[in-house]
Amino acid sequence: MLVLLLGLKHCGKSSLGRGAAQALGTRFMDLDEVAAELLNARGESLPAEETPKAIRRYYEQNGRDAFRALERSAALVVARSAAGTTGDRDTAEHNSDHGLAPNLICALGGGTPENEAAYRLLRPGSRAIYLRERPELLFKRIVAGGVPPFFEGEDPWQAFSTLAARRDALYQDLADVVFELEGRSIGDLLPELIQRIEV
Repeated sequence: MLVLLLGLKHCGKSSLGRGAAQALGTRFMDLDEVAAELLNARGESLPAEETPKAIRRYYEQNGRDAFRALERSAALVVARSAAGTTGDRDTAEHNSDHGLAPNLICALGGGTPENEAAYRLLRPGSRAIYLRERPELLFKRIVAGGVPPFFEGEDPWQAFSTLAARRDALYQDLADVVFELEGRSIGDLLPELIQRIEV
């Protein structure tokens, strides 16, 4: 079974996903990291460039459509890995009986569920868990390192709160499980996430 972690930026998808995978003895993949590796393979990103910077730069330079195509390619890599195949089939629907034990946990990008072409490759047979955190807390985490370029020219909080409300509704609609984080630490949250994965 492929486990998908949904949530807004800085909610802890990667940290929790890695911790859960280690505890459960299974694999972990971060969709943004896979996308960055694809850029590296194309020679479009410096090997030492941090993943968030590489992804942001690609989006800014190439636009949304190119980024979504890249994200779809990354999703296909994850789907094939979860299915245990490297063939050319475009969906993971051929992955037969997943069972209940996860064979791969994947942290999605915040906007991946809005990219239908990418998300539909991952959804068949998977378990989607929405890591839901208070927007006010996430905003503080995001701007701690400076206001992101995509908020320039706008009221940053208004821009973020509008985005958060739209994605919250989508995540809740798509998720099999909504996990309320409530500002707790990774150490406190990890045992509860593992329980939700194993149910």
